Amino acid sequence: MSESRERDLILAPNEYAYILDETKGHVIAYIGPHKTSLANTDRPVTYDHNTRRFQRGNLEEAITSFPFAEEGWYVVLENPAREGDEEHPKGGPNNLPKLISGRKVNLPGPITFPLWPGQVARVIQGHHLRSNQYLVVRVYNEEAARDNWARAVIKPQQPHTEPVETEVPDLTMGKLLVIRGTDVSFYIARRRHARASGILHPARRGRQQALHPWTGGGLPRAHRDLRGEGWLTQVQGHRAE
Repeated sequence: MSESRERDLILAPNEYAYILDETKGHVIAYIGPHKTSLANTDRPVTYDHNTRRFQRGNLEEAITSFPFAEEGWYVVLENPAREGDEEHPKGGPNNLPKLISGRKVNLPGPITFPLWPGQVARVIQGHHLRSNQYLVVRVYNEEAARDNWARAVIKPQQPHTEPVETEVPDLTMGKLLVIRGTDVSFYIARRRHARASGILHPARRGRQQALHPWTGGGLPRAHRDLRGEGWLTQVQGHRAE
């Protein structure tokens, strides 16, 4: 293979790559379909989310497929673009916008898109609940929770029944909310929050009790009667990272 061929970046549809301009320190996101010839000062890089640094490599390593979530799945996107900037890079070269570092958002499928340099995406299956399961969610961004409350995907446990109540509950930061499998069969959060799960256990007089997932004790009474609230989840045996 000729040297000029090795310096050609060729991206097919649904592929992207990061290129570091070593003269300025800028990282450019190239989105396919696209072809460009790289200068001697252009270096292919990948983003390591553990160290939060860009690692130099070769072109083959730098070319990445778009994350993809089909119907019934969702993408957890870390460090979304600031409001007013492009949400996702477009075809060709893209300069990095300002990102909201430390924030996470849930994007329900079907969806696919390229990532900005510094972003991380994980594809997770939507959460199916049996009638003896529940989800515990914790609000960590009350403003985003209120703005996106109506966008959560919540399916009732019994078909041909009235939709699960969608009245906005108390979404104070740190609030624990419970989603009961007796009411909800499928759940996808629109915004990211802390999560845990468990099984509804029989209690005295035939009542079911939701045990607190972190302590093993009973949940506070205020949490036992909630329906369909919250966002971030973990189903028993399925961890939503």
